[in-house]
Amino acid sequence: MWKAPLRGFLLVLVVAGVAVLSLALWARYTVYDQDQFVSVVGGLSTDPAIQQVAVARLMTEIDNQVATQTAAQGLSPTVSITYQMFRPQIQQGIITALNSPAYKPYWVAALKQLHGPLTDLLKGNDTPYLKQTGNQVQVNLYTAYELAQQNLPPQALQLLQQVNISSDNLWVTVLEGDQLARVQRYVKLFNRTLALAIIVSVLSAIGYVLLSSRKLRAVGWLLLAIGVGLLIQRFALEYGKRQLVEALKDTNERSAAQVFYDTLVGDLRQFELYALIVAIGVAVAIFLVDYFMVQKKLQEVDAAA
Repeated sequence: MWKAPLRGFLLVLVVAGVAVLSLALWARYTVYDQDQFVSVVGGLSTDPAIQQVAVARLMTEIDNQVATQTAAQGLSPTVSITYQMFRPQIQQGIITALNSPAYKPYWVAALKQLHGPLTDLLKGNDTPYLKQTGNQVQVNLYTAYELAQQNLPPQALQLLQQVNISSDNLWVTVLEGDQLARVQRYVKLFNRTLALAIIVSVLSAIGYVLLSSRKLRAVGWLLLAIGVGLLIQRFALEYGKRQLVEALKDTNERSAAQVFYDTLVGDLRQFELYALIVAIGVAVAIFLVDYFMVQKKLQEVDAAA
């Protein structure tokens, strides 16, 4: 009598363990692996949604710095007026720079440089490349600003040099409010439960098979449990998107974040789909084989009787 409830409990543990384990494998080989991370998101520099947010953020910060530096340095008010004249050219220069083949190596190098600090930041550690101030995380876009100046006319370039915007002036907020704390909390909880989840799921699977009288059928139920775990993980990914992406108020930022999120988890979603199809297919095959084996044994018993 006690075996059936225990087997059910072990099967639930397997479902939970699969959901955590598959996500951990994806994180290990995509998020925490630098080369794979760069390979996955390396093409996003030319994505229109990403570019729109990057250009808007950078131009807003340049606008603020032109006004601030003009007042701080006691420059002529004509500097701000001249800047407004050249502003469309500066913005177009940034767009051209982002689409230029010359920018791709910088983008890849920047991703490699920021990968380690980014993963450290997710774990709650301070980094020299990403700045965390209170409940805000900021990234420096000065290098992109420098690259964009190569596409500007001499008059606009002279104007920006006169304003003297430095790398300290182009920190742009990428996470704020409760978003960072929420992300770090999820990552810490995930890291703490990962090893335990792996051990529990493996032992639960072994225990479930050992407690089952029909071993082959038990393997089929384990495969179905794996499928359920993958489905739960998929729902968890959608929940994560709502928490981290759809919570953004700005439409452009939400679109850019969704493109980044979908690109990053694209391989995991594809793996989930294939694994789910294989798990269900193999489980059905096992159940059919088990059914025919049982029927064959019954026929042999009837024949012997």
